Amino acid sequence: MLSGVPRVYEKAFSNVVANGLAERAWRGRSFRVAMREFEKYAEAKEKGQSYSSFDSSWRARWLFPEIKETLSSDSAAGSGPSCPAGAPLEQKIAIFFDLLGFDILEGYGLTETIGLTSVNLPGQKSRVRSGDCSRASS
Repeated sequence: MLSGVPRVYEKAFSNVVANGLAERAWRGRSFRVAMREFEKYAEAKEKGQSYSSFDSSWRARWLFPEIKETLSSDSAAGSGPSCPAGAPLEQKIAIFFDLLGFDILEGYGLTETIGLTSVNLPGQKSRVRSGDCSRASS
């Protein structure tokens, strides 16, 4: 399990966006459109609504696996669940990693316990609800 402060996840998200925006031609245009669609999706998800569009689905099928592969190979995140702790993870970032297929198990605990005093369970639907980690780890 990869455990880290939310800043680690924020930095990974920022790097994905910066690298995508730096792409040229059709890849850059596709990335920008996909991220606009992601912003709409994340906003709807934060409000508890559903969002679907043809544009977001085909771009997500092309874009997200490539991003996940890059992030998995660049870090230990691909080896199992990740546990941000130390502060609440921004909901948009939790939604982004959830869409990529990463298990984000938000944790709570003292620095000495690396945030694993209490952690969401894998597959728990509330894992993209920032700041909610109500079960104690065993």
